[in-house]
Amino acid sequence: MEKLIIISGTTGGTGQEIVKRCYHKGIEDFNTIALYRDEKKFIKFFGNFDDLKENSIIPFKWEFSGNFNGIDKLTRLLQLCCPSIITFIHTAYEIKPIEKIGNIGYENICKNISCNVTGIVMFIDFLINYATKHNIKLNIFNMDSGAAYHPLKGWGLYSAGKAYINMFFRTIQLESSGINVVTYEPGVIDTPMQKTIRETNTSVFEQAGEFISYYVNGKLNSPSDIAEDIFNRFIKKWDVCNFSTSIKG
Repeated sequence: MEKLIIISGTTGGTGQEIVKRCYHKGIEDFNTIALYRDEKKFIKFFGNFDDLKENSIIPFKWEFSGNFNGIDKLTRLLQLCCPSIITFIHTAYEIKPIEKIGNIGYENICKNISCNVTGIVMFIDFLINYATKHNIKLNIFNMDSGAAYHPLKGWGLYSAGKAYINMFFRTIQLESSGINVVTYEPGVIDTPMQKTIRETNTSVFEQAGEFISYYVNGKLNSPSDIAEDIFNRFIKKWDVCNFSTSIKG
């Protein structure tokens, strides 16, 4: 198989919509590894695993955490797919807990940073190492957020994680001329994360009312529309020639 797409965050929001497009629209010489954390939720959305595999969708359970136990299985899967190009579409981030610093707690801090920072850094380090050793072209796509650049009360962990990953990707671009990296700012999307934000007490997150207003007034971007744009520009082909939100130098 010439082209391999790896997608994270496939049980909700934009990641789920991207997998739907890979399933229904299909591209010749094209395999998709759909990373998921919750198997029951994945099956609820996509159905039987065997049906997916017949359409070149490979479900793969993966936790973005400090636990890297699945790496041998992932390596064997990559060897089986034998791609000449890998495109990694990363959409999976955790905003919880929305809480002021000083009230977060050790376990919550570790869980959030493992998901939003440690897990993705380890995963990408592995991908780069594997692609380099096997002479595979590597494209990396990251779902960016304004939170990486503008601090908000209650979003300390989420914002810091986004800023960390943004700088991490910028460094990859400096170090590895053969690896294509892009960050994509989708605006405010109507995802499960947005529901969490709207339900947060304003004593913790003062802007909760603003996000409720986005929802009530229909100002949230559609996950389907965002997924369609990503599919057309970064999966069917990798085209950043006129892409205004690519990583800034």
